[in-house]
Amino acid sequence: MKLELNDISNIPLQQQIYSKIKAKILSGELISDFQLPSIRTFAIDNRISVITVQKAYEILEIDGLIYSKRSKGFFVKSLDESVRNTIASENLIREVNPILKKAIAEGLTSSEISKIINEIIKDFGEDL
Repeated sequence: MKLELNDISNIPLQQQIYSKIKAKILSGELISDFQLPSIRTFAIDNRISVITVQKAYEILEIDGLIYSKRSKGFFVKSLDESVRNTIASENLIREVNPILKKAIAEGLTSSEISKIINEIIKDFGEDL
């Protein structure tokens, strides 16, 4: 599995791996029981440290998105739609909260913020 990783980003590679695999799981691109590449294979394919991949996989496992089978590897955990939506909603809240706080601190009202958000959503059109 080759991911678009940016080694000059302020975001650590481990976090980039975690975020990208998590997004693929939540979107349904990686289905239940899909076997992820071994840590070593993933590291070689992406030209990164084995330890970086191992840490990203550990966090995915702790978060309940993947599971491991001894001597078999790592697999995508089965998540029903409501669990995926809950996780995605929590992510959205965590990401948007600081942006909204900043907008309010800069003087925007809640109705102005709502109008801007609705316009952004409308721009996505059928993608949503």
